[in-house]
Amino acid sequence: MFRSMAGNSSGSSASIPQETLRLLPTITRTLIQFVGELQANNSQLHMSYARLQAAQENLQARERHIEARISSLQTENESLKDTKMKLEFQYHDIKRDIGEVERSYANIKAQKDILKAELDEIKLGATSDSGIQGSSKKRSRQE
Repeated sequence: MFRSMAGNSSGSSASIPQETLRLLPTITRTLIQFVGELQANNSQLHMSYARLQAAQENLQARERHIEARISSLQTENESLKDTKMKLEFQYHDIKRDIGEVERSYANIKAQKDILKAELDEIKLGATSDSGIQGSSKKRSRQE
């Protein structure tokens, strides 16, 4: 092909040197081989790009899943904080109630002790009155 071009161009003002014509088939084969390698590399790049896109989509899906899980955990955490606060209020209420029960118990015990002391005084007074009455009865009988 190149030789026929060279033969056709011999009458024209621009001629192709013989050395260039001799090297053109080698250069053309080398260029064709290079273009073939470029096409193969391009295909590999397209495949790598497709794998990269798939991996990126997978990572984005995982990221969305993780973000949804984080959101769920934050909601659960808020719920737990509310529950904790309610339990702390209940704990303080129960603690206050226990304090009131303990004070009531102490008051009842003190009242019990006072009533027991009064009962003991009454018993002691009754015993001494019966002892006095018993000795006066003895005196009356002796008279």
